[in-house]
Amino acid sequence: MASRTKLVDFFLALGEEERLKQFQTDPEAAMTAAGLSDEEKVLVRAGDEDRLRKVIGDEPRASGMRFIMSALPKKI
Repeated sequence: MASRTKLVDFFLALGEEERLKQFQTDPEAAMTAAGLSDEEKVLVRAGDEDRLRKVIGDEPRASGMRFIMSALPKKI
C-alpha cells in the first residue's frame, strides 16, 4: 500500500530546485532515490491527481504538495 507521508515528502522535496532538476532529468532515479515503492511510482507516473488525493487523504502538508504537483507534467 502506498504511503501518504512518503508521497507528500517526495512532492514537497520537488520544491527544492536541485531535486526538481533531478526529477525533470531522470524521474525514475529521483523516485528511487526518494525510496518510493513500485506502487507509489505508478501513482506519480500516472499523474492522476484524484488517485493521489485518495491515497494522501487528510495529510496536513498535502496543500503544499498539491501546489508543486500542479506544476509538473500530468503524465510521466
